[in-house]
Amino acid sequence: MKTSTIQRQIIEGLRAKAQASWKAGRPDEAERLYAELLTHDRTDAAALEALGHIAVFRGDEAGARKLFERAVKAEPNRLSAQVNLADVLHQAGEDAAALKLAQRVLIRKPDNALAHFLVGDIAWNGGDFDVAIASLERAADLSSDLAWHIKNLMFERLDRCDWRGHDAQVAYFENRLRAGKPNGELSLPLVLLDSPADLLQGAKTYAEDRYPAKPGLWTGQVWGHERIRIGYVTGEANSHAVGAAIAGVLEHHDHKAFEIHAFSHGADDRSPIRDRIVASLDRFVDVSGLDDLAAARLMLESEIDIAVTLSGYTRAARPGILAHRPAPAQVSYLGFPCTMGTPCIDYLIADGEVIPPGDEGFYSETIVRLPDCYHPTDDKAQIAARAPTRAEAGLPPDGFVFMAYGQTVKITPKLFGTWMRILKRAEGSVLWLTDKGPQACENLRREAAAQGVDPARLVFADRAEDRADHLARHALADLYLDTLPYNAHSSATDALWAGLPVLTCRGATFPSRVGASMLKAAGLPDLITDTLADYEDLAAALAGDKPRLAAIGAQVAGPVRASALFDTARYTRSLEAALRAIHERARPGP
Repeated sequence: MKTSTIQRQIIEGLRAKAQASWKAGRPDEAERLYAELLTHDRTDAAALEALGHIAVFRGDEAGARKLFERAVKAEPNRLSAQVNLADVLHQAGEDAAALKLAQRVLIRKPDNALAHFLVGDIAWNGGDFDVAIASLERAADLSSDLAWHIKNLMFERLDRCDWRGHDAQVAYFENRLRAGKPNGELSLPLVLLDSPADLLQGAKTYAEDRYPAKPGLWTGQVWGHERIRIGYVTGEANSHAVGAAIAGVLEHHDHKAFEIHAFSHGADDRSPIRDRIVASLDRFVDVSGLDDLAAARLMLESEIDIAVTLSGYTRAARPGILAHRPAPAQVSYLGFPCTMGTPCIDYLIADGEVIPPGDEGFYSETIVRLPDCYHPTDDKAQIAARAPTRAEAGLPPDGFVFMAYGQTVKITPKLFGTWMRILKRAEGSVLWLTDKGPQACENLRREAAAQGVDPARLVFADRAEDRADHLARHALADLYLDTLPYNAHSSATDALWAGLPVLTCRGATFPSRVGASMLKAAGLPDLITDTLADYEDLAAALAGDKPRLAAIGAQVAGPVRASALFDTARYTRSLEAALRAIHERARPGP
């Protein structure tokens, strides 16, 4: 009896140490301890299941399957082992066996989130979207982590242009946003929904779920600097589109009036853009190794007057830093074209087109409008002297070329249908798209064929490693087709800078009005449409009217280059006027 008690104490001690090691992020140590537990009892289901999780963590799906199977055999009523085995089977494509296990778990435990997710995902693969959405909704309600996973899974499907159940996806996000349910961040609602009210609700829910306001580090201190201290917070101080867009602005800042700091939590890609950004600043601080609170404290110690997030809620963002309120005024700018829905952000920099008068109620921030386009450009961007030939780019020797570079996730079935009708109306034309991998290309070719368009009329461009080369190849295209409801941003300015006209369709949300904002600032309002029918008609008309298109092209190659859109110095003065106004409003006074 005494030996048995000691043995149990040893086993439970090992188990506690193993659990602590796994929780602390020490998988090797946890694996060793769980393996030691099995030397005491080879049928220890809890240890077998834990080792299965470690195998999943290591990417060893086959090993995980064997361990979960052993756990289920050792303890047939262990539901957690059953659902984890079902998950591994699903990942291996054995959906029938996975579904059977998941349904068995739900009979005994109807609130098992992972089981509901598996039923939903398997139903989606089988085309039963009603069952899929109901099950995925239930899984997301039970687990905010699964809400994130479901969003990511849907994003991946759209990124490879897998549009099965597209209407169900849209309804899923509409319903969850309007009900105030957690969804993960807003990357998908931004590209699927054209409702500023829905995006506001989604941002509020996301902020409350993931980044609630913390006790403010700034408590009313008055710094009294001779220069206004601006602290840009970004994960994109590199060759990312945001970095490329902001580099020229940083170089044009008035350092007599402003002291420019950057707090970077992103990767150093050793690019020319990174070098330009760092060289343009009064101070560059890498906070990638600090947690949110430590980074916020460093900003407070730096006595930043205005903290500016360039990343918002993008994948590169660290919203938790500004949730600690390290500065008197906090601003969202450039990287996230939407409200952030949080009291931590006081101002949103926009313009009168992306947020027209009367739409202020859809934003939790005070709107600060720039006089031209809110989106900056870099008037130093170089274009390679030599453009590739059509043959080198994989384009046919003759015919009209519509370009639609950008993220494939922005291509909706409705928009793609419009593009296919444009191709039918413009005889001999091709559509030049970004190559996002074999699955996306194959799905788009299949969709084209289904709509009566020869798949060979879709041409896919590899990524150009050098930005100057990328800009140069725009010379091979005749017209850039914008996306909706999430317009091109840097891709559109790239096209215009390279001399390529851009056709846009204006929607109701901030991201769906960026193209219109850019074209107005460029002096090209005639290329703005308000319905996809008008967009289609104008694209077809321009493809068939060479003199009209040539006149627009001459304008893009000449006056547009000198327009407000590409006057980086003028833009920076406007931005600085906005920052001065924010500073004056935030400054405590009698």
